[in-house]
Amino acid sequence: MSGPLVALRARTPLGWLQLRHNKARLAAALAGVAFADILIFMQLGFLGALTAASIASNVDWNADIVLASSEMETLDIAGTLPRRRLYQALAVEGVAEASPVYVGSLSWSDPETGDEVQTRAFGIDPAFPAFLDRDIQDRQAGLALPDTALFDRLSRGNFERLVAEVDAGRPVVLEANGRRLTLTGLFGQGATFTADGTLVVSDQTFLRFFPKRAAGAPSLIFVKVASGADATRVAARLRAVLPAKDTAVRTRAETIAIEKAYQLGKRPVGFVFSFGVVIGVIVGLVIVYQVLSTDV
Repeated sequence: MSGPLVALRARTPLGWLQLRHNKARLAAALAGVAFADILIFMQLGFLGALTAASIASNVDWNADIVLASSEMETLDIAGTLPRRRLYQALAVEGVAEASPVYVGSLSWSDPETGDEVQTRAFGIDPAFPAFLDRDIQDRQAGLALPDTALFDRLSRGNFERLVAEVDAGRPVVLEANGRRLTLTGLFGQGATFTADGTLVVSDQTFLRFFPKRAAGAPSLIFVKVASGADATRVAARLRAVLPAKDTAVRTRAETIAIEKAYQLGKRPVGFVFSFGVVIGVIVGLVIVYQVLSTDV
């Protein structure tokens, strides 16, 4: 055995002996440090849940570039832009496809309880794969039937029976905005802090349930670039062509980053959770300092 190792093993473990000297104080110290860690990670979990829920839809968008209103900061207040921007975009080098997407908040009555449920509704072209979710892609052709929708199985609420019925191939009829809406399929995105879940309908069905919305004013335009094209360069070309006064051109990553920034910096709940993380760290540091400064 080497000399340094022998010397190390021969030393009296003062630190360990000091810790073991008073087992009650050791337990109290461990509990204090554990509480500090749990507090910090709990606050980080709240903050992570906020951001994860807020971008669940954005992450699932099948778009390389998103055209939106120049005033849009969050999907909850998406605004609109002229549909003619779609045709202008298709004329830009590197753009392969483009499709309008309509976004709105739709309330409907729970058929079991009669309670009002607030959901985010997406109106898409049934022929364009607007989402990456395979459940949506596999079932969206059926949305060409009037007043049909795909339901978010992860919606907030007690929808086990409703989900089971739809999953078994038995459509469920809801009432929303004075019209009957038939749920024909399921997918999973989850609730947000502003919506209990998500519905996906065709663009034509969307306009029937939102009579004040116009077909010529979509909320978003999803753009797919040509194979081998760089989305950042194509976005730069689009910015040079489309007027900035009413249209913002963003890559999908930029759209997600803007949504996160809005949720954390401008929504009260984002400020509360961010402040909670700061307070959690401060309290944790104080607890750990007190433990370390005490003669354990």
